[in-house]
Amino acid sequence: MTEALKGGVSYNDYKYIWRTEGNNICQICRSMEGSEYESEEDIPNRPHPNCKCYVDIVKNNEHNEQNKDNENDDKEDEIINIIDELIGDMKSLQDEVSSFDTYIQIEKQDYQISISASSFIHNYSSEINKLNDYLEYNISELESLKSKPKKEALTEISRYQNYLDICQTHLQNLIECFRKEIERIKNKEELENDFQKNYKKHSELKDLNYYTYYKDKKDLLHGYELVREVRGKESGFDGYVFKKGKEAVVVYQGSNNPKDYQQDAFDIHSGQNPQLKDAQKLYEETKRNPDYDSIIISGYSLGGNTGNQIGTINNEYTVIFNPYYGIDGQLQNEANNSGKIIETHPEKVVIYRTEGDEFGNANKEGHVADTIYKLPHKDYTLPSKINPFKNHMLQNIKNPSKETILPEVIENRNQQIIIFPTLEKQLENIYKQNNNKYYYHLF
Repeated sequence: MTEALKGGVSYNDYKYIWRTEGNNICQICRSMEGSEYESEEDIPNRPHPNCKCYVDIVKNNEHNEQNKDNENDDKEDEIINIIDELIGDMKSLQDEVSSFDTYIQIEKQDYQISISASSFIHNYSSEINKLNDYLEYNISELESLKSKPKKEALTEISRYQNYLDICQTHLQNLIECFRKEIERIKNKEELENDFQKNYKKHSELKDLNYYTYYKDKKDLLHGYELVREVRGKESGFDGYVFKKGKEAVVVYQGSNNPKDYQQDAFDIHSGQNPQLKDAQKLYEETKRNPDYDSIIISGYSLGGNTGNQIGTINNEYTVIFNPYYGIDGQLQNEANNSGKIIETHPEKVVIYRTEGDEFGNANKEGHVADTIYKLPHKDYTLPSKINPFKNHMLQNIKNPSKETILPEVIENRNQQIIIFPTLEKQLENIYKQNNNKYYYHLF
């Protein structure tokens, strides 16, 4: 016998088939036609010297199918393992959420957080419930994912991992924010009635607000100089900067035309204030001015709403009068839209509110301030149908003095000072991108 036919290197995925060639095929070669061999070592030697037979190397389909089945089984097991791991992570996060809820209740009892603080406690409890429900929903969805086709399951897994990451980050933010709030309540001293100390300064600030409407009344300036006036044509914004020595007072004017009234009624109620951009710009330009060592923020009505937000976010001493509508909705919108946590500084905000002012009292719990004075006045009447603004007018705020009836100090409030983006807002874009039909049923 001659040397063996060597067709190439042996592979498990291939088989070797004996082939004959030519017309004068011997009986031995003819009998070997089509013979299959699993390995190169199995191929016999040539039966005679002039043998023209050859060996085909072809794919071993039967072996491949078996390998594919094994690979598919391995992949399926791997996918199920990944899903189980995700479910385990979500259940662990549920345990963390439960621990945080317990921590909130303990802090509430130990430090006797007042009923007036219930709003910020409620906000955290509400987010905890959302997290728990959302995680429970995802765990159920992941269990059902095990029975779906592998390709679909792989696509879905990355999305659920993304949801889990968002929930983990949101919980950590909630814990950090809540601890800051509790720390503030623990360290907070009793409200100091600073009326006797500051009544003169506050009277001057009220007059500066009044001066923006009546610029011929120079006696309202009290030694201040009007150094800048800014108007925003599109937003209806009116801002003023007064100067006395090294101190600047930024005053945001209240409603003075029908356009402002429309903003009051529509924009503010929907959690927006189009004047904020102009107001922040004026504040920043004043802050950068080297001529000033200190800045006070002030405003009335719509200007009070604007001043409340600019002052509390920028941590500046702020005195506002009959501010229109609370700013909590605006702050929440900003947090949701920016995706950032907003920390406010109500300890630096003083509000004067006229008794009987239904406009200033609208959503009064949404004002961000630790010190609120309620001012009685002799001409107190309910707003009439003819002039519903009567008790809201700046003229009703009498200049406080030692001789007048001291204003009533509303109890210092343990309100929420840190505004965080809500869970549903953080998830909304992802759900919309994936056209997930379940989103609106979850929250």
